[in-house]
Amino acid sequence: MTARAETLKTATRNSSGDAEDLAAQVEALRDDLSRLTSTVGRLTRSGISDAQTIAKEKVGEARDAAMQSVGEVEDMVRRNPLQAALIAIGLGFLIGALSRR
Repeated sequence: MTARAETLKTATRNSSGDAEDLAAQVEALRDDLSRLTSTVGRLTRSGISDAQTIAKEKVGEARDAAMQSVGEVEDMVRRNPLQAALIAIGLGFLIGALSRR
């Protein structure tokens, strides 16, 4: 065999080995991407669950605060009924005047 033929044979073996290496690396990248996608999905679901829990807690706190405010207003009306009636009348006139415009 000539030197040129030997060089071509070696290059062919090297390129087929390189192609196999490249195919193996592509397969490894696919596996890594699949695992990464799975992990991101789990983290997203976990984050959504955490956000729902926090939102439920905040809604409960807001409801409690609103109920407390309603209770305080009721107590104020019971202690000062005349003042509450005058405030209600004043607000009624104000809302009526603003709605005419």
